[in-house]
Amino acid sequence: VNKPFISFYGGDVAVGGDFANVASCDSPSSGVGITASLNSSNLGAGVEFAAMATGSIQGFRTAKATPTAPINKLGFANTSSHFGNFGSATCIKDYFASFTSISPSNMTDITSDTSIDIDTKSSGSYGYNVSSGHTLSLKGTLDLSQRVALYINGDLVIDNEISADSSWTTIEQIPSLHVYVKGNIYIQPNVKEMTGLFVAQPSSPTDTDGGKIITCSNGKSAVANNAIYNTCNNKLLVKGSLVAKKIDFLRAKGSLRDANIKGEQDASTSAAAEVIELTPEILMVAPDDITNANASRYQYFTVLPPVL
Repeated sequence: VNKPFISFYGGDVAVGGDFANVASCDSPSSGVGITASLNSSNLGAGVEFAAMATGSIQGFRTAKATPTAPINKLGFANTSSHFGNFGSATCIKDYFASFTSISPSNMTDITSDTSIDIDTKSSGSYGYNVSSGHTLSLKGTLDLSQRVALYINGDLVIDNEISADSSWTTIEQIPSLHVYVKGNIYIQPNVKEMTGLFVAQPSSPTDTDGGKIITCSNGKSAVANNAIYNTCNNKLLVKGSLVAKKIDFLRAKGSLRDANIKGEQDASTSAAAEVIELTPEILMVAPDDITNANASRYQYFTVLPPVL
């Protein structure tokens, strides 16, 4: 039996929070936990640094780049057991509240199926209103110095690779893509790599369907359970970060049996079906709408292992 798993590198994992536009985010008692699986060597699902949850954490390794550390070394759960008593609220920023550069009247209405090719976008912020019954899709490659922020009212389909030129030598050359969706993000099974920050948040406090990222879907429809193994068998690498009310991790590549100590210490060699790598570029540059500061303030950036 194959047991696919997920791995996170370059940052932490947090679950159980809510968006600021939906809830007050002042209670750590939502009880949302992390439940995953490890093999007999305690290798498999996990995060390079810390994991934080408002519920329990089970079968999920923290500090995974240090194989000699206990699996719960950097686990912070809000329970009396399962590495618990975290007791802290987790609030996700309302990213649309920071959307200051485009007024509603300057939003582009999507009234037919439309594909956005990042290659054609100049640096800047763009807003889209997606009409019901139509599809907005995204693909392309970021050039050096190209920094794009997309604000989308409605669902987004990612149907091709999203990459970035990595040959930069200065801060000014680092490309950046931030995608903020009030709705759902549907990633198609052929997509193997995405670069950027991708956020899916509910459209309103009463929206119970929005705010999801689905890592393998058929258009905007779910893949049948009995078809996931054959349909969703491409490994997915996200060079950046995923933020959502709920994320359905559905890739079925590989198995826990493939996890080994050497391979799981690095994103490029992990046997995970889905690898989320928070690369330094994401932290070094960001649209001014989000940071409200000059993004060139960093001159150098590196990631060091935690002191255990």
